[in-house]
Amino acid sequence: MPKIVIGLKEGISIEETPGGGVELDTGYITQPLSKATPGTVKALLILAAGGATQEELEDMAQAEEWFLSNLPQYIKQLSRLGFLTWSVINDGQSLARLVVIGQGFNFRLSEIGSDQRFVLSRFAYSRCLNHKTVLETPIQPVRLEL
Repeated sequence: MPKIVIGLKEGISIEETPGGGVELDTGYITQPLSKATPGTVKALLILAAGGATQEELEDMAQAEEWFLSNLPQYIKQLSRLGFLTWSVINDGQSLARLVVIGQGFNFRLSEIGSDQRFVLSRFAYSRCLNHKTVLETPIQPVRLEL
């Protein structure tokens, strides 16, 4: 069964600080994430180490402080800033990867039937990037790598 893995975009890192917190390094600026709870810190470090599914991250963040976890706010903020990727993984192999290439993208996952048909937008275009086929559109600040 395919799963969706959330990870950090290339060039973005989250690292642990000596005081037990974490810092977000974008390559241009380093920002401490000072209000992250201990469970959220663990989840963010897993995100930086290659990623995990939303459920795995939430389980990790909520294991220590069920009502205190602020991971969903961090995921939403990192997504809005364009720092996250979503990969469809099946049997350990990546089938597709959604990369945010601009700010303001709001990722929403909805149930899709196996017999669902889609039509590509007339604004969508494909090209080759780093030996991969990518689909892009000027309507949304994202790129789908196949």
